[in-house]
Amino acid sequence: MTVQRIKAEFDARWESWGVALPEEDLTARRGGALRQVEGSGLIRYAFGKSEDDREYLEYYSFHRIGGDSHGRIYDTGEFERLDSLQTMYISSGTEEEVRRRKDEMYERNRKLLEDLHNAGLMDGGPVPHSFQINAYLTTDDRDSDDSD
Repeated sequence: MTVQRIKAEFDARWESWGVALPEEDLTARRGGALRQVEGSGLIRYAFGKSEDDREYLEYYSFHRIGGDSHGRIYDTGEFERLDSLQTMYISSGTEEEVRRRKDEMYERNRKLLEDLHNAGLMDGGPVPHSFQINAYLTTDDRDSDDSD
């Protein structure tokens, strides 16, 4: 396997944004961030190894119009879609179901944020304020005394 497959898959995936994985980051297995050319998108990425010792690049992309996406690209070129921040849920409207759906969303998002931090995708670089605000609103980590 070769990490050049990671670069090829990443570059093809984000070609429409006008970005490519820097060769020096690939060689050093160094994470970073890339901004969409002439757009509002941002991609944060970090390298890692799976339990079966395969190298991968994990990324999280932020886009205020197109939405977020999260995935891993393995040294085989294989792509794995991962969870992104959930900002809505569907409910029939019963009070019990609304509470259950909210709780599920809050728990899912708390787990996602922990995973993103552990992967190095939230530290040491830009994270859009819109993502920070949405994460705050969709994890129920607000002070319970707040009336807003």
